[in-house]
Amino acid sequence: MNKRFISYWRLVLLLLATTAQAEDVNYGLFVKSFPFSDHEKTSLALENGNPLKLERETTMSFDMFLRKDNAFGVVFRIITDTKRSIDMMFTVANDGYTRYPMLVVDGVAYNLDRKNIVYEKWTEASIALSARTNTITLKYDGDVQSVEFDFSGIKNVRISFGLSPFEGYGKYDIASVNVRNIKISGEDRILRYWKLDSHVENTTFDSVRKAPALTTNPLWIRDLYTSWENIYSGPVKENSLFAFDSITGNIYILSPDSKEITLFNTSDKTATPIHPKRGVMAANAPNQILFDGIRNCLLTYNLDEKTVSRFNLDTETWDNDVAPVKEHSYWNNSASYYHRDSSIVSFGGYGFFKYNNELVRFDLRNNSITKSNVAEIDPRLSAATAIVGDSLYIFGGRGNASGHQELPLQYYYDLYAVNLPTGKIDRLWDNGYMENFSYIPGENMIFDEKENCFYVLTTGHGGTLLKLKKDSPVPTFASYPIYEDLTAHFIYMNLYFSPVQKKLYALINMIMTDKSAQLLIYSLDYPPADVTLDFNADAKGSSNISDFIIWIALAVVLLLLLSGGAYYYFFKVRALTVAASADADSLSASDASDSTSDDSALASDASASTLDASLSTSPLPGSSPQADLMSQSDSMPKSDLTPLPDLPILPDIIVLNPNAVSERGIKNEFLKSSICFLGGFNVTDKDENNVTGLFSRTLKFILVLMLLLTEKEEKGLSGKRINRYLWSGRNDSTAQNSRNVYMNKLRELLRVVGDGEIIYKSSLWKIQLNSIKCDYIEVMRLLMKTQDNEASISEINRLLKLLSGGVLLPNTEADWLDGFKSDFSNLTIDVLTKLSKVMFSNSAHNDIKLKIADILFLHDVVNEEALYLKCSIFFNTGKKGLSKTVYDNFCKEYVSLLGTKYKYSLDDVISGNNREEN
Repeated sequence: MNKRFISYWRLVLLLLATTAQAEDVNYGLFVKSFPFSDHEKTSLALENGNPLKLERETTMSFDMFLRKDNAFGVVFRIITDTKRSIDMMFTVANDGYTRYPMLVVDGVAYNLDRKNIVYEKWTEASIALSARTNTITLKYDGDVQSVEFDFSGIKNVRISFGLSPFEGYGKYDIASVNVRNIKISGEDRILRYWKLDSHVENTTFDSVRKAPALTTNPLWIRDLYTSWENIYSGPVKENSLFAFDSITGNIYILSPDSKEITLFNTSDKTATPIHPKRGVMAANAPNQILFDGIRNCLLTYNLDEKTVSRFNLDTETWDNDVAPVKEHSYWNNSASYYHRDSSIVSFGGYGFFKYNNELVRFDLRNNSITKSNVAEIDPRLSAATAIVGDSLYIFGGRGNASGHQELPLQYYYDLYAVNLPTGKIDRLWDNGYMENFSYIPGENMIFDEKENCFYVLTTGHGGTLLKLKKDSPVPTFASYPIYEDLTAHFIYMNLYFSPVQKKLYALINMIMTDKSAQLLIYSLDYPPADVTLDFNADAKGSSNISDFIIWIALAVVLLLLLSGGAYYYFFKVRALTVAASADADSLSASDASDSTSDDSALASDASASTLDASLSTSPLPGSSPQADLMSQSDSMPKSDLTPLPDLPILPDIIVLNPNAVSERGIKNEFLKSSICFLGGFNVTDKDENNVTGLFSRTLKFILVLMLLLTEKEEKGLSGKRINRYLWSGRNDSTAQNSRNVYMNKLRELLRVVGDGEIIYKSSLWKIQLNSIKCDYIEVMRLLMKTQDNEASISEINRLLKLLSGGVLLPNTEADWLDGFKSDFSNLTIDVLTKLSKVMFSNSAHNDIKLKIADILFLHDVVNEEALYLKCSIFFNTGKKGLSKTVYDNFCKEYVSLLGTKYKYSLDDVISGNNREEN
């Protein structure tokens, strides 16, 4: 799927989720319209674009969901064999804002008088073509419009939704709608029914005659809830530990030596390193970690030594200085946090050549441990667990009845409930397997109270989500497979859920035989939708008539695509050149005539909904990630098993509260009404919701450009200058239309963020943030004051704190942006280098100088001033090993980047001989 619009459609689904029930958005076709480019817009041609025979009375009905992003243009087009056109459209009133539907017959408009359009709600619409009465009747949400129409000589029609693919009838102004349940009926029966809930590639079939409907650039709503999106892929250290913050969606990656932590932000997909200042973790195996949301810390535990250590994310220190020494005897156990008595509950695992069925309770209040064998459950490792209320649920895993490693290994597909206060064991069911689908579960199960089910990630077909019911031994599929190649020495998988983001995250860590490790992270919108997967298809063949018809239809589709490819390409390219004039013709007279005033642009209907606290009743687990570092070969030494888990400390039922983050006590001044550029593009609204996804690629570029240039030129920017940056390949009229529409959309979004404004005055555009905070704006002003020797000590400390957030827009790529990034880095390096040499030259300011060095390395990995600062400070304070490590790493980067060895020795660096003044 084209990554260019992934963030856009996911943001739209977020908006839908705030206004519609989950079952309403689980299927249908999302028709991509503006702001997608013309070649990305969606077309749906019923009957594969072929003529459909009319009866004396023919009615087409469908469900429509009108989105706010572009309620303007065609919904469907009907073209008769006599080349007459019948359209349903949305248009704009003379006020430039109000939208209303209309029936258009041969270019003549017949309005449906509606004072208030209902957005973001499924509504019924239908059009009746009556050859008996020679009338066309359009119905929409209870309103009716009928017109006379002569059906003489008309035998069939072609029908399309969205962008019309029919030659001579293409129109690029299409409305932003979702459609489903398209029915075509005769006088006494249903002729066709395209539900639009499933598809084969770009083709969907009706349930009456298996008639195909062909799509171009489709976005299937069900796919958004069943298809995983890869958001991270990269190497990690062997036996790394992973923790998840379900409120922010942050994933923490800990190196096993306690020396480095990477914070991966799932919203902007940035990775930020954290270097612990002191201490070590208590864990002696990869799966002994959880995230403590109450204290905002990472907690590692050790069942063998009865120890706990916490990493304070504010002070960046471990509260433990004693490294573990005992060999771990609970490899691949599954652990959950039981908040009622503040204990970690562990089940199963492997150690010293045996699987176990131990239930271990680690009381964190007094560091006491109680153990008991659960005789009702066979010894095993790699089970999935979750705590719901007072019950620990245990699913699957592998082991054997005796627990001995040397005896045959068995895979389990069973579900147990353990009452933690009483110790009572209930076997809920067994044999929860699927034909031709074997798997091992990942560590954590997610409980959905509304559905009374668990979601669990499995290894089947490279990563598949299953839905488990307490009262049924037959799981169902809740996602399409990831189809990741899981060929590895060991595999660890985990499933996380963020109620604020309404997303599931799949974490897969693969360790190879050479001890290298690869981390993959995928996301999936929540709640997931049930899917039907048939893994027997290849074995069974296509023997039935339905499969045969589908294959024939696909062959026809392929031939049509091949034969029409050259024409279709020409049609699209030609349409791009006339799109601007088509847009202008579609505007009301008052809008189109005012071509000199940018402020008279078509008003945007875009609004930014945020997560509604009324959705807060969806419960989530007492999340218990379980360590499933799976050996791909039963003959591999079991003593090498190394689980890699993580479990958030959360109540069994999580309330979706927009203020949950601040209630938890996170200290983040950019949590509300803020626009951040340092470390990644991130926007929060006035209700503390992360609304970064509301900004499409173009909206993001306009906002970035205006803030970057407004900071330099306070009077504002001319429209032509903006056009040169963002629409250099378009003519003036097209660029102006695009700019005006996007400016209005940006105005609306700024109202969601805070009280920001887009001002147009004296032919210049200007952005005014008012109470909206922006880290880049503040940093630029502090850099200027510092450069002019006017900054106070507190302002310098403030500057260093902000700059520590990261470089400017690291994941935003555009040719025009490179100069801004370079200028910002150069200014930062110049100002901080001057600070380190002049203002903070003595040893009393070592902490500040180390901060300066870290920031300099962010902007220039071979910065010699930063090298001098770190090496000299570490060496002179007795940390000679650290000094050598910094120097060695620098030399490696220097050779890698510049292709030559660094000419200064460590002694030279410590003496400052590498500094520019020398």
